[in-house]
Amino acid sequence: MELSLYMAQLLGVVSVVIGLALLLRTSFYQKMYKTIIKNEAMLALSGMLAIVLGTVIVLAHNVWVADWPVIITVFGWLGVLKGVLLLFLPEEMAGLTVKWFKGKGLLVFGGLFYLILGLILGYFGWFA
Repeated sequence: MELSLYMAQLLGVVSVVIGLALLLRTSFYQKMYKTIIKNEAMLALSGMLAIVLGTVIVLAHNVWVADWPVIITVFGWLGVLKGVLLLFLPEEMAGLTVKWFKGKGLLVFGGLFYLILGLILGYFGWFA
């Protein structure tokens, strides 16, 4: 349980910061994503980083329980999946990204998602 608390604190802080950044700097991140998807090296690097970080989380915390720590495990597996997709299907993922980021709606949704996820994990990591 101590590892779950640590991971909740870490991912909580990171998720809140990412969520706030996406919400407060939406135009900047919209431009950034448009630049990244045109750069094959950045797509590959993003895939490698996602699979490494996702695998680190899964190896350290592969906990399948009917309680809040499963959020951390799912977060890790989603990172692995994102990394695999970016490495094996970069053109398809870039095409999806273009569609997703035509407007600012998905960035706002993503910002709210990360903010809420971070607050939930932070709550369980520090207060529950």
